[in-house]
Amino acid sequence: MPVYVRYIDLNGCKNSYCIPEKPNGYAIFMLLDYQTLHSGHAEHFIDPFVKKGYTVFSSGLLIAEWGSKKAVKHAEHLIQLLLRQETINEKIFLCAEGTGALIAQQLCCSDDIHIRAAAFINPLLSLEDCFLHYQDDEVTLKRFKKEMSRQYGLKHCDRKIVANLDTKLFTAYHLPVQSFLQHVKRDSAEESTKVNLSGTRTLANELSGFYQTFISAT
Repeated sequence: MPVYVRYIDLNGCKNSYCIPEKPNGYAIFMLLDYQTLHSGHAEHFIDPFVKKGYTVFSSGLLIAEWGSKKAVKHAEHLIQLLLRQETINEKIFLCAEGTGALIAQQLCCSDDIHIRAAAFINPLLSLEDCFLHYQDDEVTLKRFKKEMSRQYGLKHCDRKIVANLDTKLFTAYHLPVQSFLQHVKRDSAEESTKVNLSGTRTLANELSGFYQTFISAT
């Protein structure tokens, strides 16, 4: 468990740092949207990293942002703030789930921060991917279009328009990135909950092994 959790309000958005008892000098920025790891399991996912000495920080900036430049700038400022406040290696790790990959990919191209490696969990890698992912759910697709219109100043939102936005948002990057595809059942039964927690911890251990290869190589 962490020695403490520090909460920081940045630009009106709630952010948190989990500080380990024995820091290993490395930090992980987590961009979780709870597509795989619903909120009740998030702490069980984060805890193994903290126990291994990682400083883990996260932000509530993902809701309704959809990879906007505002969200990316917020993430950059949060990372820079952490680097000023904590004694950690300036090259951080990324962990992005679902729509978190929209922001993470842009961070991989940033000139202002340094990423060591990134792990993506069930990633949605473009706005077009999001559109297709939600198109069979009328309510969710309607919300997506509404939030996209607000974030990007669109009068109309369809597949062609979001595909055009993708060409402006995402550019090539050359960093170690690995995708992890994970299915976690959402059954509310007690036994299924235990299985879900086990799967969550297994996923955390797989990601931890991925990150460790880049520490061992330094």
